[in-house]
Amino acid sequence: MSEFGAEQPVIQTDINSLTAYQLPSFPSFDLPPLPPINDPHLERIIDSYTSTGLRPLVFDQDVFVMDRPDESYFEELQLVGNALLEATATTWGHDTFPAFRQGASSQLQSHLIRKSTLCQVAVRYNLHTKVNYDPKVSIWTATDIGRAQSAVFEAHIGAVYYSLIGKTPTKEKCDDTPDQTYMQTQATEKDETEDKSSIVETHHVNSKLENSSNEISPNNCKVKTRGQAFEYLYSWLSHLFKPMSKFILEELKKEESRFESSRPNPRKITLKFPVPPEWELEDTKARGGKHVLHAQHQLIKVRPTYTATALDGHWDVQPWKVVCTAVDVNGKEWTAEATRIIKKKAENMAAWKTCVEMGLISVDE
Repeated sequence: MSEFGAEQPVIQTDINSLTAYQLPSFPSFDLPPLPPINDPHLERIIDSYTSTGLRPLVFDQDVFVMDRPDESYFEELQLVGNALLEATATTWGHDTFPAFRQGASSQLQSHLIRKSTLCQVAVRYNLHTKVNYDPKVSIWTATDIGRAQSAVFEAHIGAVYYSLIGKTPTKEKCDDTPDQTYMQTQATEKDETEDKSSIVETHHVNSKLENSSNEISPNNCKVKTRGQAFEYLYSWLSHLFKPMSKFILEELKKEESRFESSRPNPRKITLKFPVPPEWELEDTKARGGKHVLHAQHQLIKVRPTYTATALDGHWDVQPWKVVCTAVDVNGKEWTAEATRIIKKKAENMAAWKTCVEMGLISVDE
């Protein structure tokens, strides 16, 4: 089994407590190389953005009015980068830990992409040096600084993605792009003399970022499709998530153990008792078994007794083993036992088996 095989850590105790748990600082580990931003304009957007304090929500009432579109560039890169991070963390988590239940997967994904984690990654990639703090804000808390650092990291991912699917005259469309012929045909029908750069504009790249692509000259890199760009980021982030997830899961296991030991009554792990499928038919046959046994007054010396014992184990529903004992008029003792989830059914089944042993009824009755 590999390091990240199907083994599942026990982190199902209290979802809320483990999700809200604040991880300690990550230990030192090797970082995969930071993907470069091939678009100088996108690079300038990140370098020139000024992080400010949190604003009251009343300032954002007119959210669909883009009266200052230049200031939306950074937020767009950040939102796209955040979405790509979430998608990658979710899919990578399910691919790497297929045995995880939904709760464990959600906890891992939450800790991988939360601000307190991303700000540490940003610092290790030296991206925190790109943060420009608003001089009008007099006090910056640790939370504010971490938020600004994580925002730069998310924006960097968004910028890498957009630079990968961008277009300039020095770039050529990848030959294996499925929609190349279609888009070329559409562009030809529209205007055969139109510059080839208009073909890639049908990729639906956000207009604000497309308009800036005329300035790009990123080392003659080939343009990637959106799927190829995501695979590129997925490959990089998977190498980043691997050591991070190992540390996260180790810390969550420690926190779960601490949480369990602090309970007044530590939780017991319960199991579901395996019920054989033939029990249902047997119980149907044994219906009325106690009545048949107790009605044999001429054959039975004393009233039959039933000894019930709870089966050992931490079961979600307690199963019972019942031993029925009957003594006939000749003093011979007849016994039979049965195990059932319900004690009454176990007694009935044990009585029915006793009747079969004594020859009072046949096994098929």
